[in-house]
Amino acid sequence: MLGVNLGGVINGIVSFLPKMIAHGEGGHIVNTSSMAGIIPLPSAGGLYSTSKFAVRGLTESLRLALGVQNIGVSVLCPGMTRTRIMEAEQHRSGQGAEAAAALGRDEWQSTFDMGGGMDPLELGERVLLGIQRNDAYILPHGEFKDEVQGLFDEIISGFPEGQEIDPVRLKFEEVRRQMTAEAKAAIKND
Repeated sequence: MLGVNLGGVINGIVSFLPKMIAHGEGGHIVNTSSMAGIIPLPSAGGLYSTSKFAVRGLTESLRLALGVQNIGVSVLCPGMTRTRIMEAEQHRSGQGAEAAAALGRDEWQSTFDMGGGMDPLELGERVLLGIQRNDAYILPHGEFKDEVQGLFDEIISGFPEGQEIDPVRLKFEEVRRQMTAEAKAAIKND
């Protein structure tokens, strides 16, 4: 799963990014994560979420690094889409099939009817719009908005109140924030 979900994205970057940089005309990269890369899945979905969180982190960092080269980078985080992803298990053999069974994929496969998912054409239109706007995140499934807000509220509530912070640590973070702000300023949003 890590090899396909994360390794496939890395392979695409390694294969195409040097060519995009060499031609000097800019461009855009869209890496596919998942809503499971923002909202973790329980139990058997943990490895899937791990791979999709990794894609999200890689993409966010790549966006900051490539803005100065006029290369946009977006992370696509779709929810349920009418695809044949659940049929992929039928084509696995050997170790892949054993690993899928150990992760409980058969249970997932029988639980979800992908027929209720978003039409792939609608998803594609939302991806195109995200590229045109140079969105950092392409989040086509509105049904997740409240859940994501709740997750971010939970994250914010984990920070301490009134904490005294060492001045050296504050200086380090100030420099990091400045570098990030400069990288974001270099990103062109049309």
